[in-house]
Amino acid sequence: MAAMNPSKWTFLENALIAIAFFYLLFVLFFKLEVVDEESADNALISFSSFLPIIAVKIIGLIIYLFSFRLVFIANSSFKFVENAKASFIVLPLIFAILFPELLVRLEAIISLLLLSSTLLVLIQLHQQTNAKVILFSAALLHGLALLFNVQLLWLFLFFIASIYILRGIKIKDLLVSLIGLFLPLFYYVGIAYLLNYSNYHIDLNFSFTKIDFKDNWGFISLLLLFVITAFLSAGQTFISRMKMTVRNRDQLSVYYLYAFGALLLAFFSDSFLSVACLAIIPLSLFYGIMHKKFSKVWILDSLWILLLIFYVLVDNAWLKLPFLVTFA
Repeated sequence: MAAMNPSKWTFLENALIAIAFFYLLFVLFFKLEVVDEESADNALISFSSFLPIIAVKIIGLIIYLFSFRLVFIANSSFKFVENAKASFIVLPLIFAILFPELLVRLEAIISLLLLSSTLLVLIQLHQQTNAKVILFSAALLHGLALLFNVQLLWLFLFFIASIYILRGIKIKDLLVSLIGLFLPLFYYVGIAYLLNYSNYHIDLNFSFTKIDFKDNWGFISLLLLFVITAFLSAGQTFISRMKMTVRNRDQLSVYYLYAFGALLLAFFSDSFLSVACLAIIPLSLFYGIMHKKFSKVWILDSLWILLLIFYVLVDNAWLKLPFLVTFA
């Protein structure tokens, strides 16, 4: 049987992205009405409640999409895989459709952007030039992320582990990293003191989170494909990295570390979604790599499209078969 024309792969991928993007816009601007303030509980800086809801939605969407633009930039800079363009945005779009309330948690979205920036800067450490500047910049970005979710301090342990992977641990590197990490907090506390502002708290305690899911088969089907695809992407990328350069293998190891750290922290955080979304950064990279390596990628894209359409029908009650609407 003849292989499917690559142009048809591109058509299916573009169709998938178009359907996902326009449905996300529909959900965000026509279905989602309330600003979710859950992420503000762990934020030292919070302003979602001070902005009009339409502004929150627009800003949240732009920052969210730009966060994954940085993943594309990382691949373009370090050539993990050739000619992978649009595929990096697939998992982020699906995740946002499944959990659209994330996009109105501006504090969570800003921390997502800052962590994506942290990773982009940190993986440059393998070049060895200007190592101290790179370390300080990456740690500073991580420190800025803490202002929007203080529980991300625990992820700094994976930052230190990443340094070890990329160049080995030195005392000077640790000192530079710690200075960069705590500098934003130092300025925040100083300004808060000068302004006599004390209405903030830092909660680093662990607590098992409660996860609420929609009880319809459209959601469950799409979520299941998302989880399976995420695991397959991570597995395929791990296999593919064996054929990459030492630099690329080490850089991908950093993304694996942060994926594991974000998911681990999410299950012990009181704001699961605001932390779990951070794992989508490395997963989007893994998906982009797998998408170029998978010989039957058109099957995956077709399945995405079918389940996405099914989800849209069920989510809007346009498909009202009782056994499909709920599984109670």
